[in-house]
Amino acid sequence: MKKVLFALSIISSLSTLQSCKKMCDHRNETPTPIVQSVDVAINENANYSYTLPAGSNFRISSEAAHALTSQLVVDGATGSFVYQYTPAANYVGTDEIVLSSEDQQGGPGNCIHPTNGKPNPNGPGCQGPHNAPYIITIHLMVNNTATKAAKISNISWSKAN
Repeated sequence: MKKVLFALSIISSLSTLQSCKKMCDHRNETPTPIVQSVDVAINENANYSYTLPAGSNFRISSEAAHALTSQLVVDGATGSFVYQYTPAANYVGTDEIVLSSEDQQGGPGNCIHPTNGKPNPNGPGCQGPHNAPYIITIHLMVNNTATKAAKISNISWSKAN
């Protein structure tokens, strides 16, 4: 009887591992990016900063063409990335920056094991969607200070197709 229970236990474990493997085959899929567009108007020679979504490692993938300062810094209090921009001296016109992240909150395979509920980033048992990367485009309209431009911020989100 003990041998039969032992054999059933092994068969059950193997079938669980096999179904887990099938469930986890999506780990190598590329997630659909989260696309954000931000439209901002600032006065010439003014500073602009934008706090990026928490939990992701961002980089500048397309640099501003008319910037004195265009950089990513880490906010010491929150740990979030903050993009900082200052237009070139006396520049008036448009500028655009594209920021992107590799992933959202921890990278590919940032998964929870289905049976024990513990993080399982690289092993079998990974389930749930991959964390989607961000692509954030900031469109800046740098206005002449004589026009006394209001600071406008339009933000729209969408999933890339």
